[in-house]
Amino acid sequence: MPYIETTVTVCSGNLHLALELISAVFYELGLKGVIIDDQECIQPKVNPEDIADQQHAVVIKQPSITAYFESDFQVDQRLKMLTSQLKQIEKNNHILTSVTCRPLDEENWSESWKAFFQPVSIGRLVVKPSWQVHTSQDEKVFIEIDPGMAFGTGNHATTFMCLQMIEKYLIRGQTFLDIGTGSGILMIAAAALGAEATIGIDNDPVAVEVARENLSRNRVKNGKVILGNLADCLRAGYDLVAANILADAILNLLDEIRRVVKPGGFFIASGIIHGREDEVVRKMKSVGFAIQEIAASDEWVCVVGQCNPS
Repeated sequence: MPYIETTVTVCSGNLHLALELISAVFYELGLKGVIIDDQECIQPKVNPEDIADQQHAVVIKQPSITAYFESDFQVDQRLKMLTSQLKQIEKNNHILTSVTCRPLDEENWSESWKAFFQPVSIGRLVVKPSWQVHTSQDEKVFIEIDPGMAFGTGNHATTFMCLQMIEKYLIRGQTFLDIGTGSGILMIAAAALGAEATIGIDNDPVAVEVARENLSRNRVKNGKVILGNLADCLRAGYDLVAANILADAILNLLDEIRRVVKPGGFFIASGIIHGREDEVVRKMKSVGFAIQEIAASDEWVCVVGQCNPS
């Protein structure tokens, strides 16, 4: 199936707020596999007109978010909705955006996102694309991911911090739940680190398919991926629960999340933009979590809470 590659370029005094708001728009349109290129703008130190050799002019790189719409009968309507919501964000938050679109066939699409995925090492874990060969290293656990449209590779700070916390808080033989599983990377990491059972849940059928393929690729036999919403599908308690989603989604789900964490178990909340962690912390405390740790990286925040006995 052909796709429409849609890139929103951002100019804002509060870059990470802008990226969160625009990511949320894509999420609302059903696109969780967004590529966030949040490199800061590089301003030229001299006037480009004064540079004799234009080949040495400074290139200004603006932050952007890219997502892929399926080129079906709904694409025009979804692009109009995107444009409308971006205008509202510009008006309310003094954020400037520009949108570019280009058609891609499936082969070109599959190659385009690979450029954004580089191997990354997190503690004992090494996350790598499946098309790259690795050499064995003592005490390293390799995870192979083809994220496709359900991104989650460990390269972005939110996923990186989640993986760090899973390695820190998961005890071998425990159970693990991943809310909004995406590529399945957190499930695979938990299984590799000794989880007895891993469950992932996502309301995006593309993410569920991708996660299942990645679990199979990594020979995870104790993992299950469910299509649906947290409140509808799960009743049991888990030793460790992670949600690498946006702050608003975490706040909306926290009452249900409390229900699926065992007393004494831990909840890892990531995908929180700097400045909104206080909201999440307050809500976590109000539903019965004792805050254990708050980590930050690249303006993103990860909060870990322990579930108090009822």
